[in-house]
Amino acid sequence: PMIRRVYEKLCFVWICTSLPLDLELRVYLKDSDTVLSTSSGKRIQLGLNVFVHMLKAQADALEFPRDALLEYDVLANGKSLIGDSASLPGFRRPSFFISSELNVLYAGSCRKPHGGGVNAAHGDSLANAYHLLCESATSLTKRPSALLLLGDQIYADDVSGPLLVALKEA
Repeated sequence: PMIRRVYEKLCFVWICTSLPLDLELRVYLKDSDTVLSTSSGKRIQLGLNVFVHMLKAQADALEFPRDALLEYDVLANGKSLIGDSASLPGFRRPSFFISSELNVLYAGSCRKPHGGGVNAAHGDSLANAYHLLCESATSLTKRPSALLLLGDQIYADDVSGPLLVALKEA
């Protein structure tokens, strides 16, 4: 799942599945089972077994709380599709928060799987962001308020030999 956008009253999550499922997005306070939102969504088919679900949760109250850790889950037939598999250490579900001011921003440019790993000069910026996010997950003053994806290319012309072979086989 990927949080696409968050507003005071709305949260948008995209998720890709191999089946055309009827999905529900739920937003919770961290470590709580109290649902803060109702959801709706759209689904588009991009290939034989590729379905992109664009889910929207609207706050049941006037708006989602600011400066509070929130978690979300995507359910099919009442069962979680993601659970803690996409959560940060110390969380039961994937998480986010709505900051009252933009304190920390992460900016990522490109995904370069063979770029040298975490903290490399030309490494994968999202792998670096994940490493930093794990260290700051519960601190609202250190955790990023937003992720800006600013890349203009995917390094399709610069793929390592072993990765290129694996991609061609797939």
